[in-house]
Amino acid sequence: MDLSEADQLAIRTVVEQQLKALRADDGERAFSFATPQIQQQFGTAERFMHMVKIAYQPVYRPRSVMFEGLTWIQSLPAQQVMLMAETGELVRAYYLMERQSDQQWRIAGCYLVFLKNDQENE
Repeated sequence: MDLSEADQLAIRTVVEQQLKALRADDGERAFSFATPQIQQQFGTAERFMHMVKIAYQPVYRPRSVMFEGLTWIQSLPAQQVMLMAETGELVRAYYLMERQSDQQWRIAGCYLVFLKNDQENE
């Protein structure tokens, strides 16, 4: 399934804006980029931010961010983002995206894959 360049740009922009909001500790704005289902699950921006700070530290405070391509997970487009955590650990985030009835893209979930650092074994 292919997405238009406009959709690809819109998806990247949503993820960039959420990362920017998280960096600024703007919970309301960060929460606004989540799907209604995610918003309903957490109820408030404060609960959402608490979860992000605990379970998604590399997303909350990345040392660096590099956008990669789109892939498909569970029939949803997923924006791949390589993050370097504050600890120096590399983490690939997969942002599952869902088009809403108003045609806007929202984040439907995020999976983190912690990448092995080969230098640790030398």
